Amino acid sequence: MKPLFALAILILPAVAGCQQLPSLDVLLQRLDAYAKQYQATLPSLSCDEAITSQAVNEKGKVTREVKVQSTLREVRADDPYNPFLEKREVKTVNGRRPRRTFQLSSLPFFVEGGFAGLVGFKRWEQRECFDYRLTSVDSGQTVQLEMTLKAKPSSSSCAKLPDGFRRTVFAGR
Repeated sequence: MKPLFALAILILPAVAGCQQLPSLDVLLQRLDAYAKQYQATLPSLSCDEAITSQAVNEKGKVTREVKVQSTLREVRADDPYNPFLEKREVKTVNGRRPRRTFQLSSLPFFVEGGFAGLVGFKRWEQRECFDYRLTSVDSGQTVQLEMTLKAKPSSSSCAKLPDGFRRTVFAGR
């Protein structure tokens, strides 16, 4: 699995009615409460997906491209920190049946756990692992929260996060 560098989520009720930026503590508490409520009510689901993974050189030219058709299943789990198990069945790779040895990690770029990450902050105790930056976007209609892994986090719960891990959250009305 390649590191997850950034992940953006839209959370509508988190800052409804706010023109002024909420405090970081208030916003994080609202996001956590929303994520927990969402996680508790979202059922298992399945969808067909099309993945286009590209490697691009320094001039912006695509040097390698792989197209994958798959079925993604998000299955509910009893673990409060990982409420969904992500399972993927690869149907085709570049229009052909995949080899038995095919791994999604062989793609030029692939992010796993994206859906589960979109559900919310599944590791709330890792809150102290990050430095935060809060900004207003769209004339106050949206709040952007950037979370960047601290250079030297103090908590052992941060050890599972890959170096350079970042998450961007957009919350708006």
